Amino acid sequence: MSSGPVPRDADVFSDARFPVPFDDSNWISFDPDAGEGLVSDADEAFEYEYCLCLNEGFQEPELSLRAWADDEITDVQLNGTSLSYSGDGSHTSDPIEETYTDPALFQAGDNCLTITVADNEGVVSGLNLAGRARALNADCDCEAQEPCDLSLSKETKGQFHYGQQGTYVFQVCNDQDEECTGPLTVEDALHDGFTFVDVSGDWTATTGGGVVELTNDTYGGLAPGECLTFEMTVDVAAVDEFPGGSDSVINCAELFHDGAFVTEDCVRHGITEGGEDCTLSIEKTTGGEFHYGQQGTYAFEVCSDPDLNDEECTAPLTIEDDLPDGISFVSVSGNWTASVSGGVVEATNDSYGGLAPGECLDMKMTVQVADEDEFSGDPDATQNCGILRYDGDVTTEDCVTHSVSRGDE
Repeated sequence: MSSGPVPRDADVFSDARFPVPFDDSNWISFDPDAGEGLVSDADEAFEYEYCLCLNEGFQEPELSLRAWADDEITDVQLNGTSLSYSGDGSHTSDPIEETYTDPALFQAGDNCLTITVADNEGVVSGLNLAGRARALNADCDCEAQEPCDLSLSKETKGQFHYGQQGTYVFQVCNDQDEECTGPLTVEDALHDGFTFVDVSGDWTATTGGGVVELTNDTYGGLAPGECLTFEMTVDVAAVDEFPGGSDSVINCAELFHDGAFVTEDCVRHGITEGGEDCTLSIEKTTGGEFHYGQQGTYAFEVCSDPDLNDEECTAPLTIEDDLPDGISFVSVSGNWTASVSGGVVEATNDSYGGLAPGECLDMKMTVQVADEDEFSGDPDATQNCGILRYDGDVTTEDCVTHSVSRGDE
């Protein structure tokens, strides 16, 4: 109960002037003296507050109450919304008896019922309330576990293009000194023009009304300083279908632990037409002479144009190399990963961290040259070309011509 802005604990009191309380309930008031309830000035009003908790995802909520007071009840609110009721709830008349089931009145987390009691005569003020709250998938013990001290970061992986897929990267970290357990939920209200595709890791997704709810209750706990990283892929509408015609969006995500809100993070990023937002060059050279039966090296340099690019190039890079007859793939250097099919090498790098304007990225490819009697190419003019793809789109290419000779020549 509170008088004005000062909260006070309520006390049970008994007074023969009051009716017998409802079963399993008591008359309560603020009792500073001898157990006779609060004596106050006339025309004061006092608020009595009762709070309960509902889990995230609760269904079919119901609140039933019976209440009367000295002198009368002037307002009943749930989460700040005034509720309708019949009668005045005076202890000299019939009690208020109501049931509320409108889901819009309830919320996940704390739900607080506030009853305002008017003390018209300045003698004693008190309230007798009996009630029941219930819902499907409800947990009425909000204090069972405080939310862990967690942080959330949300970033983009590469660039977003109209009519293509884009990727968001999330990281949830435990910033406290103890292990964090309990279900984690990330809610992401996607911008208009985006639709959910999938999520990586052990996260399960539900969607509705453009909101994606990602839940993980099988991660096994986060040790202090430990993080969970996962990716969410979305479809981006075509440029002529994208609502609002905006080329920049803000997307936010909220983190919940065990149903309780913890924090949020937002990312602003652009949307462009694929392949037109990053101008790159590729130069291919040999790393020395090529001899029959020995290994040789091709060197590649990928650069971001300093005059045409204003921002970093961050999308995945792919170099496609159709090796000449008589030359086979061995390995690539650095953070490039390679696959080979039919003599075509596809080397991809999606972890290079971005290329600022004027910055370059190197790759070396080691190959095996066939023995002289097995070499089927032109030893005097062996040509080899590398095609550069940026975010899957062909950007440019470069070729090198070299000879193949005996090692003793």
